[in-house]
Amino acid sequence: MPRTVSRTQMKHLSREAILEEVGPSRYAVVAGLIIIGLIGAAVYWSSLVEITSVAKTTGKVIPTGYEQVVQHLEGGIVRDIRVRNGDLVKAGDVLVQFDKTLRLAELKQVRARDASLRIKELRLRSFIDGTEPDFGDLAQNFTDQVAEGQFILRVTRERIAGQTAVLNSRINQRRQSVEIFKQQAVSLKEQYNLVRESVGMRKKLFKSGHGSRINLINTELELSRVQGALAEARVAVDQARAAIQEAQNERAELEVVERGKALEALSGVMAERAEVRENLARLEDRVNRLAVTAPAAGAVHGLQVNTPGAVVEPAQMLMTIVPLDEQIVVESEIEPRDIGHIVVGQKASVSVSGFDARRYGLVDGALMTVSPTTYTDEKGRSFFKGRIGLSQNYIETKGVRHKIVPGMIVQADITTGSQSLLRYLTTPVYVALVQAFSER
Repeated sequence: MPRTVSRTQMKHLSREAILEEVGPSRYAVVAGLIIIGLIGAAVYWSSLVEITSVAKTTGKVIPTGYEQVVQHLEGGIVRDIRVRNGDLVKAGDVLVQFDKTLRLAELKQVRARDASLRIKELRLRSFIDGTEPDFGDLAQNFTDQVAEGQFILRVTRERIAGQTAVLNSRINQRRQSVEIFKQQAVSLKEQYNLVRESVGMRKKLFKSGHGSRINLINTELELSRVQGALAEARVAVDQARAAIQEAQNERAELEVVERGKALEALSGVMAERAEVRENLARLEDRVNRLAVTAPAAGAVHGLQVNTPGAVVEPAQMLMTIVPLDEQIVVESEIEPRDIGHIVVGQKASVSVSGFDARRYGLVDGALMTVSPTTYTDEKGRSFFKGRIGLSQNYIETKGVRHKIVPGMIVQADITTGSQSLLRYLTTPVYVALVQAFSER
């Protein structure tokens, strides 16, 4: 219990003694209690308040599909460039037109060769089948070649007809010879019979002594002559018949040989035409590809050819098409120090550069994938790649939508968890204490 000290006595005491005698002020006690209460309330409040932990990443917007590289297989001279960087195109739109002069000349030459072979094929088939050829449109487009084919067919048929006529004439002549020799043989046969009868009679007369031996000998000589002539006539008939058969064989062989030659020529024409048709299809494809078209709908990017007349090397890249109709995602670079807290499916808040987040807001997203290992950029910095799917492909303010397109730079905050404010504030102290009492 404090003692009562008069004012006169207090004048003679030191300040420390006065404080000891008087004790703490009532106001000081109240103030101290208030401060302690406030500190306790602050500690309690900080233990209740949760703050979100995020991993800050940077990246860019990319399409889910890959960029389409536009190339030309053969290359050539550029005649017309119909797009510029940033232009939106649809699948099938012409991007670059190459010069057609050389390719069209080659195509015309091959088409003329194909038409010539087709005309020759129709001519040979008509000759083999014995019909008249139907040249169709070829007669209008390739008049000279068709006329030449018709002339060759006519001359060939006339030549064969002439050779056949000669053989037919020989056959007819031999047939006439056969008839003549047959008639001669009949006549000689009758003479032979008469002379033989005469020889028999003269022999009887000679034996009876009434005939002359000279007459008998002359008659026998006549019989021998007639017999020889009869034999010659029969041989002549056989020879004439053999000549007829030979001419008939030549006539048949002429037709077979000519048809065989035509079939052999047709086979060669068909084989050559197959090669020409293949070459023709290849050239037509090349001509069609001289108009380079967009493989997919999207935006033109990285145009490499800018002036007509430029020479493009085979397989040289002309540009890329960035797909716009496909879903877009954010490809972000995650620092290795944050990867231990990253889990697929975590929420993310994305702000797009060029759009003030305070005005346009953020776009919600979710982490879709994380690369299994790190990548290294040209500066040697290592990072993991993560893909964040966006809830929408636009940013909206005051009812106006601004589309998010591939190539935009973004900052994505990936929510890795939450902790109390008290834990957040005391963690550095805890870490410092742990490190202070640890030994290397």
